[in-house]
Amino acid sequence: MKTTIGKSPSPNRRHSAHKRSHGLLTLDTILRDAQRLCNGKIRPRPCICLFGQLLWKRKIRINPLLSDIVRFIAIHNYVTYPELYNRYSYVNRRSLRRYLNELQRLRWIRRFAKDYHLNPFFLKLIELDFKYILLKEYAAFKFDFFEIFNMPLRSALFHRVKTVKIESHEVKKGYFNPIFKGIVVITLELKNGQKTVILLPYNLHGQHAYGETCLLHYCLPLSWSLFNIETASYYGSIRKRKHHKGAINKQVEFIHFDNSISIMFQPKDLPNGLFYLPCEKEMHKMEKDSLKWWNGKGKEYTEFSNFGTLERLFDFRFVKGKKGLNLFNALGLKRKNLHRAY
Repeated sequence: MKTTIGKSPSPNRRHSAHKRSHGLLTLDTILRDAQRLCNGKIRPRPCICLFGQLLWKRKIRINPLLSDIVRFIAIHNYVTYPELYNRYSYVNRRSLRRYLNELQRLRWIRRFAKDYHLNPFFLKLIELDFKYILLKEYAAFKFDFFEIFNMPLRSALFHRVKTVKIESHEVKKGYFNPIFKGIVVITLELKNGQKTVILLPYNLHGQHAYGETCLLHYCLPLSWSLFNIETASYYGSIRKRKHHKGAINKQVEFIHFDNSISIMFQPKDLPNGLFYLPCEKEMHKMEKDSLKWWNGKGKEYTEFSNFGTLERLFDFRFVKGKKGLNLFNALGLKRKNLHRAY
């Protein structure tokens, strides 16, 4: 899969912090500023001002050791705790564990069994283009890894967007697939001709919705605030359910704002009436356990029924400027109680 990252003037070249918020932030800008941080050509403060405005954070404490830990894991793809302790023997063991837990909460890494693995999406990006390893510089700022990819979208909300294009690319690779099934490329073009391209991984799992059979359920690490959502919510199709008189036998369309990501277990067909091998089920359990720090309060995911729904969501939000209830009314979706949505 080939992608092109649009270029825009770096907001950090402006002369005052309040002006930086007016420049379109792109993934290319973020990478170039990471390069400048790595080379010592830019002080951290401009990045803190810019990202702080987009994230509504007033104070950010920098810990360079977090970036170095991410770099060390990225070089090896995964490492054991003894290897980490040998590498950082000058760090108290309790402090090192605390840093590793923090990097898990920030979704830079995950612990699988007894090893610490790089975020599969981060590793895939590095394989596509090694320059993405520069993103490690932002771990020192204690930024959530996926939030970095949301910031260009936050920036675009302050500009006049002309078109939205969404493409999904399936990725078939063992290390990537247990958690993610592919990558979504979101392209926003402004009315002045500028473009910003955002990459995000998509997860796929099953869900029961309103008495329907198990539906495929796509999930992206998209921040709820992009759509003016404050709490976990479920919006579904405004039509009669299939067992009601006059109902339309059509697949349910929905958008769900959730705090967790799940992994779908798909056992292989085996001879002699077996549905799965015990080792496969155990492996699936360990994969689920590896995401425990990625779920819960403060972790935001946007889930949807199909990519057509996602593109309509982005079109109404970024092009037509709809938000809140007006956004979901325009989509033909109605808010429903969460306990009935499964």
